[in-house]
Amino acid sequence: MEAITQLASFLKEELNISAGAISLGLRYCEQNPNFLPIRLW
Repeated sequence: MEAITQLASFLKEELNISAGAISLGLRYCEQNPNFLPIRLW
């Protein structure tokens, strides 16, 4: 399992973050992946 898949799984299962929110965060962070935690916050 790659890191992004593991992260998405953790966010959904452990933190109950919606798939839509994760998808939105990933879309905005394609160019700057270091900003994913900020987008999710």
